[in-house]
Amino acid sequence: MIKSKKQALGMIPALVALLVLTACGGNSKPAQTTQTTSNTDGAEAAAEVSDTDSSGRLSDSDSFFPFGETFYDGRWYSGELVEPEEHKTAAEIYSVVKYTPQMFYGDYRLNHPNDGIQTSYASNVFLHRCEWMQGGNISTLLVGRKISSIPYRIVAGNAELDNPLITDTSYNWCQLYFAVEDDTNNGVSLDAAYTVEGNTITFTPVASWSFEEETAQLDYTFEPTTLSYTFEFCGPRLTLKTDTWEYTLIERDFTSWRSYITEETVSVESSLSQNSRKVGDITGIDMTVALDADGNLNTKKSAFSLKVDQNGQTKSCNGIAKWDEDGLFTFSYADPSGETRSYSLVMFYCGFDGIVLSDGKHNYYYLSTFLSEASVNHYTIEDLGANISEEDAEELQYLSDEEIEEILETRDSLLEDFKNAFNNNGIAAEIDQETGEIVLDSSILFALAQSDLSDEGKSALQAFITTFASVISDEKYDGFISKVEIQGHTDTDGNYDYNLELSQLRAESVKDYCLGEASLSDSMKKKLSKLLVPVGYSYDHPVYYEDGTVNKDASRRVEFVFYINLTGN
Repeated sequence: MIKSKKQALGMIPALVALLVLTACGGNSKPAQTTQTTSNTDGAEAAAEVSDTDSSGRLSDSDSFFPFGETFYDGRWYSGELVEPEEHKTAAEIYSVVKYTPQMFYGDYRLNHPNDGIQTSYASNVFLHRCEWMQGGNISTLLVGRKISSIPYRIVAGNAELDNPLITDTSYNWCQLYFAVEDDTNNGVSLDAAYTVEGNTITFTPVASWSFEEETAQLDYTFEPTTLSYTFEFCGPRLTLKTDTWEYTLIERDFTSWRSYITEETVSVESSLSQNSRKVGDITGIDMTVALDADGNLNTKKSAFSLKVDQNGQTKSCNGIAKWDEDGLFTFSYADPSGETRSYSLVMFYCGFDGIVLSDGKHNYYYLSTFLSEASVNHYTIEDLGANISEEDAEELQYLSDEEIEEILETRDSLLEDFKNAFNNNGIAAEIDQETGEIVLDSSILFALAQSDLSDEGKSALQAFITTFASVISDEKYDGFISKVEIQGHTDTDGNYDYNLELSQLRAESVKDYCLGEASLSDSMKKKLSKLLVPVGYSYDHPVYYEDGTVNKDASRRVEFVFYINLTGN
């Protein structure tokens, strides 16, 4: 039983030491530094530091891992890797992924040869380049000591940490390691709790803790300050950056440090975590990547296999995979029925804890430990895109994971049915699979600056609403939709109020046609009359080109947005 939590994380005033963890390195500043420090033999040396490659990236993040090469069990598998026909790039996934604490599981540390310093400590290069801060600003345990403004090691995860603090699952725990100025032999470590919000991670150091084994009583207090970082991942690397310098950490199992790695092998045995979504029918992922003495992939010692759920039974399948250096993990296998399945996702390697996969929309947890109450809020309004109203959003907290999963499956099924029906009937409507918005080109429906439907617009709308109505009338969607907003949008030319009125009149014209002139049954028109709600948005939501300028043609549009009935009323 936890007897004492003297402070709540959310109430602690913040000392923000803002650091940025950027993907795949970046431009290091300054490129060269001269500083005098003491090496382990006690000699004084002025070191000229130049540890960047030609691109400006720090060069000590190299790894022995054969990124981009396929790995498989050569004794049992002889097929080729089949990549999905469509998938996001690693950069695209990283840009939209919902980051969670589990993605930080593992042992991220400096990657350097034994350069005269204990290999469990920071490197000479790191110490020469280091910027320092007052340790007392973040912990009473460090008063009077200057520590590195960037930790040289971050360890997180229930399997990685050997610490009674992990018995309290209301927080996510980690250890932070900092270098100490003028000490080339020993650093300092702090226990901390951490939270992740967007692309910001916040650490709250632990001031003290005690654990009574016989009674399992845990007591702890937090320091009154926090450290906040923004971050990005790139495969097994994290690059930490301040305003003036940066450094790359790499997960322990991928270090090129030969004196640490006794065998150049990475091995993972992971099972689907309770409370997690699964990739397809996959309930377990096991992989081993081994190199021979010459540094080449050893297919006799490498392996990639999966456990899949088939009608309630677990079946094993051999497959083939590769992990690109940018973090994209691609694999394929033949399922028990013989059908080839393939996926491309970003992989977060979590050391002894397992792996987390993400396609940007959903995260999939294959971890050795239970996902605690502090770990993952799986379902939010963002999961349902634009298909849930703000007033209904609070209803999510009253639904179980199983109920929300069923809602998500029904929503995805509805969008797929819309897509197929529109394609089969030649309907020129675009569906945003992320938000669920169905977009019609306003230029087909209306003449410029007009709110009356053109003859061409009526013909297009007739085809659209007939197909739309046929899909939502399927009994499997009975009661699923609470309302359908007909949204009018304009370009950014002209007065806002004028465009607001124009967009509203256009939305109303579409509704009036659907309930009036459209060739629909009376029963369908009655059903639609209870669902259709016209709303004008002026140019509140323009569409942009990649260069940031407004795409006026695409901005002039009408959207049908259905809202999910969460209450069942």
